Amino acid sequence: MTCCVSESERAEGRAVGITGDLRLIPNDVEVGALRAGAPVDRAQARKLLEVDDDVQLVVCCARLAHQKGQDVLLRAWPAVVAAEPQARLVLVGGGPDEEALRRQARGVEHVRFLGDAPRETSVAWMVASDVVTCPSRYEGMSLVPIEAGALGRVVVASDVEGVREGGWGPARVVVPVEDADALAGALHQVLADPAARAEAEAVAWACGDDLAQQPRAADRVLELYAELLGRA
Repeated sequence: MTCCVSESERAEGRAVGITGDLRLIPNDVEVGALRAGAPVDRAQARKLLEVDDDVQLVVCCARLAHQKGQDVLLRAWPAVVAAEPQARLVLVGGGPDEEALRRQARGVEHVRFLGDAPRETSVAWMVASDVVTCPSRYEGMSLVPIEAGALGRVVVASDVEGVREGGWGPARVVVPVEDADALAGALHQVLADPAARAEAEAVAWACGDDLAQQPRAADRVLELYAELLGRA
């Protein structure tokens, strides 16, 4: 028995020759608790974080590491700022690549490194954002896009395992892995159309409502153990 957190991961397992029962138990988040611990809306979050209302805020919440692709995001960012001068990028998190990324960001406008932050701070930045971006090189099924969607935010993410799953519709914009130009274009497209973004945010919130009604992954894992023990 092999447990997979996304359909993409299960397909990849089969492709490399893993046989037997590959059981799908997708990653999820506890939507009710997530929302209860977050600011009530973007305005409140921005007041808390001292972000001006007219800023177009892009947030990346992830460990600063090669896997997470912040170097690709920094390559994309000058084109975003050139098209949207009010755009600001906040990188939430620390990690082994922080020094290298800070060096890469020298001379790049409107980039802020927040460093390691408590979970409630990361959540507040997501609520304050106009876009949450996840430029990873690989994942199983990342939790950040799920959290951001459940908080009613549009996600621009690279096309890694699990990112297309969950039925997020226009609230999930997917670009090729390591394609800085495509990433810049997608971020600009979302920032440049507030009306379409608001519609996508409503879709994201509704998808979060649906997710809240589904069985939790932890419960499904317990059921799987019970099934296996019953077999034994």
